Amino acid sequence: MTRRRRLSFPALVLLVSTLILPGRASATDACTAARALALWRATASRLHDLLGGPVPPPPRILIYREAQNLPNREPGLTVIGSYNLKSRQIRVSCSNGAVPVFDATLRHESTHYFLHSGIGRIPRWLDEGLATTMEAGSLKQGTPADHVNEARLREYLDMLKFGIVPHLADVMDGHPLALTPSQEYATYWSLVFALMYNADPAIQERRRALLCRLLATAALTKGNPGPAVERVFLDYIDRDGGDPHDWEMRWHREIWAFR
Repeated sequence: MTRRRRLSFPALVLLVSTLILPGRASATDACTAARALALWRATASRLHDLLGGPVPPPPRILIYREAQNLPNREPGLTVIGSYNLKSRQIRVSCSNGAVPVFDATLRHESTHYFLHSGIGRIPRWLDEGLATTMEAGSLKQGTPADHVNEARLREYLDMLKFGIVPHLADVMDGHPLALTPSQEYATYWSLVFALMYNADPAIQERRRALLCRLLATAALTKGNPGPAVERVFLDYIDRDGGDPHDWEMRWHREIWAFR
């Protein structure tokens, strides 16, 4: 154990992703340890630029050949990646060398690792919203369009089209939404994307500052941070000269503009 703790960042990722165990991907697959390392570094760097705070030590990244080999899978759900809080592990599958899915999943789970390492408990909408925002799009500076998660956008546009989007209060109160898991993630993505990216630099700066305050509030709150985070958000809306309904409509219009 002592020797493993002294390994450098690249060596640690290489070691745990190339162990020859049942169901584990080999180093010859398309989803390599080097690729995993590069994705973690790029995701952590982008999150640091956007949100500040220290970059945590690297996670242990375990790569599996097929999704069904992932441990602790939920019955009835196809899980292609997970993050274990206790072991500080990211587990991700590389089914048939599906590199785009591997990349998105690793970026998603790396975001969870980054957030939980520095903050702890985070409201689900904020946690999954940031992870889905980071799973696709550019990891460098660019316009809002450069950072759109096209798959989540398409799903949320369909939800807007058919009038099945939840209200802002329902998203933030922490209760399960009457949506499919995919629709739920699309909803979280759309809200956090609206907080992170805007064509107006002044609005973008204010909303990113709000995003950082929401995360800081979660970090300082003992127990369930949801109510405290919601109060900070509603205070921001009030100071912005609107009410939750007006802000909700503005959020929807901004996402609809990407169609």
